[in-house]
Amino acid sequence: SQSRHGLAARALRDLRARGQAVAAGEETPTRLLTWPDIQSRVPWGVLLLLGGGFALADACLVSGLSAKLGEHLEWLEPLPLTIALLMLMLITAAVTSVASNVATASIFVPVVATLAQSMEVHPLYLLIPVTLTTSLAFVLPVSTPPNALAFASGRLTVVDMAPLGFALGLVGVALVILATNTTGTLFFGLGEFPAWAIPNAEPARQPDVDTHH
Repeated sequence: SQSRHGLAARALRDLRARGQAVAAGEETPTRLLTWPDIQSRVPWGVLLLLGGGFALADACLVSGLSAKLGEHLEWLEPLPLTIALLMLMLITAAVTSVASNVATASIFVPVVATLAQSMEVHPLYLLIPVTLTTSLAFVLPVSTPPNALAFASGRLTVVDMAPLGFALGLVGVALVILATNTTGTLFFGLGEFPAWAIPNAEPARQPDVDTHH
């Protein structure tokens, strides 16, 4: 830590001396960052990958695709709860492999919340695993910023990432389901449908207190 403080102090002294020299007219002021530096150093491919994921999420919401997706997930309602959760997580894992995790979460979270109400299960029983599954994106560079940065280094290819990423995703799905049905149910009470999740539920009315005696 002392070496870091020493470097910071030295950098501040150099910057102060440079500013004084420029103010006195002894040196020509230079820019800290130039456009050629930005062009050569900024990973534009990574920015385009992530920006495309956000654009995809916004397009799904504006076009009504998210609502249509919710309608097509109604076939999950008659299935056993754990099987329905597994299918939801596999669908989410497939989508998050080709889109950013933030985009996938913004698409699926509202849909899953509505689905949980129609199935009359605790919304967190579906929302927590689905949200965690959006981060189980290890297959393609577009999935998460760390994936994109690792791919931009040039040391990895899609062929290197895909098989291991697929295996890691399956392991993650299994662990999330196990945690949800054990510790998640224990700590969050996911086995009951809460009153606050009932659509159009009215708050409980306080009994009238007779103040006249």
